[in-house]
Amino acid sequence: MHTFIVIDDEYLVRKGLIKKIQSFEQELVLLGEAENGEDALELIGQTDPDLILTDMRMPVMDGKSLLRVMQERYPLKKIIVISGHADFEYMQEAISARVVSYVLKPFSREEIHQALRKAIDSLASERAAKQQAALSKSENEAMIRQLDQQKLLHLILDEQTGKPVSFHSEQMNRFGAASFYVLLTVYSSTQINPDLFAAGIHEDFISVPHPVNEHLVFVVFASYERVSYKGMDTSFAFLYADQLFETLREIPYNRVFAGLSAAKSNMAELYQAQKECLSAMNSKGIMDYGSIIVYNAEDRPSEMPLWNKTGDLMFYLEAGHSSKVRESVVDFITFYMQLPSATLFQLKHQCQELAAEIKQLLGLRLPDTAYQTTSSSMEAVLNTSFDPEEIRQYFMNVLPDLAELLKDSTPYSSPNVIDNVKVYIHRNYLQDLTLEKVSSLFFMNSSYLSFLFKEKTGENFTDFINKLRIEHAKTLLKTTDDKVYIIAGALGFDNEKYFFRLFKKSTGLTPEAYRNQP
Repeated sequence: MHTFIVIDDEYLVRKGLIKKIQSFEQELVLLGEAENGEDALELIGQTDPDLILTDMRMPVMDGKSLLRVMQERYPLKKIIVISGHADFEYMQEAISARVVSYVLKPFSREEIHQALRKAIDSLASERAAKQQAALSKSENEAMIRQLDQQKLLHLILDEQTGKPVSFHSEQMNRFGAASFYVLLTVYSSTQINPDLFAAGIHEDFISVPHPVNEHLVFVVFASYERVSYKGMDTSFAFLYADQLFETLREIPYNRVFAGLSAAKSNMAELYQAQKECLSAMNSKGIMDYGSIIVYNAEDRPSEMPLWNKTGDLMFYLEAGHSSKVRESVVDFITFYMQLPSATLFQLKHQCQELAAEIKQLLGLRLPDTAYQTTSSSMEAVLNTSFDPEEIRQYFMNVLPDLAELLKDSTPYSSPNVIDNVKVYIHRNYLQDLTLEKVSSLFFMNSSYLSFLFKEKTGENFTDFINKLRIEHAKTLLKTTDDKVYIIAGALGFDNEKYFFRLFKKSTGLTPEAYRNQP
């Protein structure tokens, strides 16, 4: 039997987590709950739990501060961090505090159970170790190597301040004295077995898994040949990487590729090397796998058409049409997968723009809900995902749920469909609105929508939109110095002369005359 406590400032999140833990195969006893780090420290002092499950963002004392205190007071406690944030600032604190697992929200029952198993296994190992009189020299050395590998992860994932890099083990310090280094970042759709890359510290290379993403592994190659900066040739690393890479290529149905950085004269530059690896990996064709892509500073993403239905997806999301959201996600990913020249960078860039729009929508509609962290979660997924199928699965899991959440407060809730159409037009009249487009969004025949709109409003569809645009034009003419053609374009008019005629027909004046009148 083991004991645990749960720390999270959100009541529903705590109860949901406890419910998932109750179905765990081993007996676990809940000793208490806390809403912040200060309450948690008091609870830990009173109950002495075996396991601690904590959020990172909390009032009074947040997770980062709690982990620092825990590291000083209770360094042997098994901590599982559960957070909606995957940026390295949090991971760095978690690594420093030697947390057992870092689980991202939203999480499944199995993810929590897996983290619990890992924590309990760690407890069992430590309790067995305490029965020994002393750790052997080799065990001490292994622990030192693990600390050095954690420090190496810091160098790769966190920008350095220029301080000298030093390590604990003699082996790692020898590695740190090499002439130059090259970083390989490997992605595999199949979970990477560390043994495939001979995980650990070797004379010519070190491999360390990504702290969060089980599909990524870093390999640092070292050259001891004394050469000038211009003589730092990365070909040795490419040949070595290709040999290590071959095992992953042979796994059936595995989607695998890697990025190789330029040479770096010292280990403090590994963060920049990682940026170069990511740039190389993102430059690959969306469906290109099996290769090692060498970073080229002169490579620039090419211009290409973007998926032009983002507005439709945002409408379905806000309107609560989860089935149409799923269809849009499939259409979005398929659009890029069918473009021969499309790169992973271009797909992820539009995904990032979509995440920003979703963040803005949730901020307006759901200011007090944890779903605001969805955009942060998206950014974390996009930063470490290199497979369009993985991105598709994430969006398919998250966006329909958001649509269901937004359904109850949708602005398109009127039983009168024309009222809903008018709301949509008022919110989007600056866009390119056509009868066909709007009718498809509201699941209507375009002819019938035209008839019904005229019947209910007394105006035809196009005149209604143009009236809104002309009213907006009046405001812009009086409040800005923008030229008429710029205003026309901003209001969705491709033809300046057409805008001119409509404006004069509506006001009896030309745009310039309207602007100049008192």
